[in-house]
Order: sequence, then structure tokens, then C-alpha cells
Amino acid sequence: MATPHNEDEDRVCYKSYHLGNSNYVSLKESTQMISNGTTGLITWPAAHYFVDWCMENKHLFEGRHILELGSGSGLAGLAVCCGCNPASFCFTDCHEGVVQQLNENIAINVPPPQVGSGLCIQVLQLELVRCGGRFASWS
Repeated sequence: MATPHNEDEDRVCYKSYHLGNSNYVSLKESTQMISNGTTGLITWPAAHYFVDWCMENKHLFEGRHILELGSGSGLAGLAVCCGCNPASFCFTDCHEGVVQQLNENIAINVPPPQVGSGLCIQVLQLELVRCGGRFASWS
């Protein structure tokens, strides 16, 4: 039996972002602004400015435990992980496809941890719930 072809799967590319030092972050991204019902599969221009700010303020992240809400493609978080030496970093998003791509992007950029040393990275999928007419990310 033939299965339908998902055109969104074919519309991906790989991009590398320079962090202003000798580090680069390479990401798998969608080539479409909206893909699979979300905008989280691309890197938005604001992330570039935020990464620049993070690289100029590394001391604020060094040794810290960081939770990023709505990580999207992961540029900001991966830049902090690769360039700012945090103790741990928790990436989050509410879209299953974004979380899957985020895990792939982490695997591309962060080597597997050595037992007993290194950065602790976690990825969580948040669940949106409706609270009094608004959406919240915790139940």
C-alpha cells in the first residue's frame, strides 16, 4: 500500500552559525517559515542577536543551571552550551516535531558526555493546557 509523501520532510537544510570565537553551531532547519504546523523548525533573526549578547556576557552563564522555554531549532541554547560553559542546560518546546529536531541538533553539536564530567543537557516536551482562556505550559 502506498503511503502519502510528506513534502515538509524534504524541505530541510543545514546551516552553520559562527559564535564570534572559534566555535560554530550547525543546525538542521526547515526551509519553510511554517512547517508541520509550527514556526519552531527555523532560526528566527532575534536568536542571532541573543547569541551575540550571550557571547558578550559569557560570565552570566558560566557554571549556571539554565532552563530555556521554547528552544525552537536550538541556536541560542546550543550557543550557550558550546560557548559559555554552563553546568547544565534544559531545552524545552511544546511541539513534538520541534523536540525531535532539537534532539538531532544537539547530537550534531554536543559530543556524548563522559561519565562523571561535562555538561548535563536535558530536553523536555512541554504540554500546553488552557487556563482561564489563556494557554499555560504547566498542568
